[in-house]
Amino acid sequence: MDQSNPNNDEINVIELLKVLRQNANKLVYIVIFFAISSVIYSFFQPEIWRSSTILEVSTKISGGGSSSGGGIQLAGIKLKDDKSDSSKALTLITSRDLVTKIIDNNQDVLGYLLAFDGYDSFRKKDNVNSNKFDSENNIWIGEKPSFSSIYQAYLGTISVNLNKGNGFIYLSASHKSPIFAEKMLDIVIKELNDFARQRDLDEANKSLDYLYGKLDETFQDNVKLSISSLIEAQLKKQTLAKVKQDYLVEPLDSPFLPEERYSPNRRQILTYGILIGLILGIIYILMRYYLKKNKVL
Repeated sequence: MDQSNPNNDEINVIELLKVLRQNANKLVYIVIFFAISSVIYSFFQPEIWRSSTILEVSTKISGGGSSSGGGIQLAGIKLKDDKSDSSKALTLITSRDLVTKIIDNNQDVLGYLLAFDGYDSFRKKDNVNSNKFDSENNIWIGEKPSFSSIYQAYLGTISVNLNKGNGFIYLSASHKSPIFAEKMLDIVIKELNDFARQRDLDEANKSLDYLYGKLDETFQDNVKLSISSLIEAQLKKQTLAKVKQDYLVEPLDSPFLPEERYSPNRRQILTYGILIGLILGIIYILMRYYLKKNKVL
C-alpha cells in the first residue's frame, strides 16, 4: 500500500499536466484577458509624481563653554539637548499647527490639495478646478473645506521617516503634479524652520525678560553668575534664530522636479496581471476538470 501511493501521486501529476496541455488555449485566453485588463486598469489610474529630500537637523549653539555650562549646572537647570531636535522636527512636520501655518502663508496649497484636476504633461501646466478654487486670487470658491479634510489631504501628500541610526529625516511629497510635489517640499522646509524659529524666539524673549528681572533683584554673586550664564545662553539662542536661515533643518539633498512618474508602474501592474491570470486560469481549468470527472457539472 505504501508503495502504491507514490505511483498514484505520479499519475495525478501526469494527469494534471495533461489536462493543462489539453486546455492550453483556454489558459492562454485567460492570461491574455487579465493582461489586457491590467493594462486598461493602469491607464485609468492617476499619474503620481514624487519628489524627495534628506534633511539634517541644524547644529545649534547650546550655550556650551565652561563658564556658561558651569553656571547652568549651578542653577540646577538643564538646557534642551540638540539630539531631541530630530524627533521634534519629525513631529512638527505632521503637526496641525504647521499645517495651519502652511495654509495661512500659502493659500494656493489649498487648491492643489483639494481642487486639483490634473497635470498637462505637454504644456507642463497644472490644472486646478476653477469652480472650487480661484487660482489667480488664491481664494476658495464657496464653502471652505473643513480643517480635518485639509489635514488629511496634507498627510496623504507628505511622507516622513526618521533614520535613528544617522538622525537624518527622509521627507517626500507625492502628488498628481510634479511641479507641486517639489514646491510642497520647499514650502514644508521653509515653514518648518520659520515655525521653530519663531517659537524659540518667543521662548528666548520671555526667558530674557524673566532673567533680567531676577538679575536686578539678586545680590549674591554666585546666583548672579548663574543667571548671567543663563542670559548668555538665551542671547546666543536668540542670535542664532535671527541669523540662521535653515534654523531647525537643512536639506542635504535638495527637493527636485521629478522627471518620471512614481506611479502607476504599468510594467509591474502588467506582470501582476499576467501572474494572477495564470494562477486563476490553472485553478479554473483544474476545478472544472475534476468537477466534470466527478459528474458535478
